[in-house]
Amino acid sequence: MRLAIFMLLFVVTAAKAKVELWENYVYYPVNASTKQELIAATAAHTPIKKDGLSDIADSSYAIQWRFYVKDWNRQCRIDSYVTDLRIELTLPKLQVSTTEVQDLWARWYPNLLRHEMQHVAIAKKAANDIDNALRSLGSKTNCKALEQEANTVANAILAKAKEAQLAYDKETRYGETEGASLQSL
Repeated sequence: MRLAIFMLLFVVTAAKAKVELWENYVYYPVNASTKQELIAATAAHTPIKKDGLSDIADSSYAIQWRFYVKDWNRQCRIDSYVTDLRIELTLPKLQVSTTEVQDLWARWYPNLLRHEMQHVAIAKKAANDIDNALRSLGSKTNCKALEQEANTVANAILAKAKEAQLAYDKETRYGETEGASLQSL
């Protein structure tokens, strides 16, 4: 009987959570007859500008979390929470081209997409890690301390994900070693 009451109490008091995911794909048009025109067209038409430089593709993301703390018999617990992951992929879209450029595109574009999707995978892992961390936080007698711990843990995971994104680009030379660079083909 005690076990049944404990199990029921655990089910009732366990934090309710999930990662909410929003993905948005933005395409910009490129037209080209040669490889050099394709390189020039992606550079000229990309909407991605960072630090005065342009990128051919980008996978930007934002992770946010919200949680609600409840006091049960002088023990603060996270009652419910949600982790939001918003992803926006910006990619070129070939519109008018020659057979030569279409063949080049068919060899290059899947590599570019695979590279960007690895960035997305890093972001998704971070969101899931935050979600799991919030779920696993125990109770505290001080609600403010619990809130601080939850935010500290989540921010540390977010910082680690940013480091992983940078390390991935450094390791692959921004996708060049994976065939995601037009210049390398």
